[in-house]
Amino acid sequence: ITTSASTQVRPPTADSLKAISTRGRLLAEYDQAAWHATDAVLAQRPTAGSVQGYVGLKQAGHWIVVFGRFSEDSSSFLIAYEAQQSVTKPDSFTVTRLEPARVDTSEFLRPAKALYTARADFGRRGRPYNAAVLPTREGGWYVYLMPAQTQAQIFPLGADVRYTIAGDGRSIVVKRQLHNAVIEFGGAFREGVFPTAGIHSAVLDNVPEDTDVFHVLSRTPKVPEYVVTSEFVYRVDLSGEIHVLGRREGLLGP
Repeated sequence: ITTSASTQVRPPTADSLKAISTRGRLLAEYDQAAWHATDAVLAQRPTAGSVQGYVGLKQAGHWIVVFGRFSEDSSSFLIAYEAQQSVTKPDSFTVTRLEPARVDTSEFLRPAKALYTARADFGRRGRPYNAAVLPTREGGWYVYLMPAQTQAQIFPLGADVRYTIAGDGRSIVVKRQLHNAVIEFGGAFREGVFPTAGIHSAVLDNVPEDTDVFHVLSRTPKVPEYVVTSEFVYRVDLSGEIHVLGRREGLLGP
């Protein structure tokens, strides 16, 4: 998308919107996989100190989430538990306890380092955050830091960041602020009254973000989201597909 004083902002291409939808869907999958895999590992009562973090990767169409810690010199990731997603039941994970821990020096080490690099830059905030890591087409990593849900049926969106991290996980290539302030969807609705959609304004760019798609796919009740930028109005459907509804001025006025 380009802007200038003499040219009108052009709407995003179908391919660019499809890429956002794809990343948002994978982000929602990662979140679900991390949640159910964590529950499965906690049921194993991990030995104190054996797990300091986890990393998920999608392989052959299903998710593998490993739990462990860095070695003392950070040259490897010591995998204490491996949780594999069921082919037929996506919410079910089979956990393997590894004694001694499996030493990983590439496959899971690189995304684990990418998570560490992003978290170190992001620092501590006044509320808990969830992290997710996805591979880029170029061989690097996208790391997302998003405010965690702290109340039942309240789904936060905003104050989130996407980092692009180099393939070895050690350096930040791009830091992209996705939204500014946190908005919250959900809560107690009046009896018989249910929302048919959500809506929010986007001020940082003229396209929806990956986490807008994640938000629609993850929250309940399941309703689409309208995203209003300075130039356009979009709808994110329950499938994660993004539609350009038109120019903001034409739909909403100046």
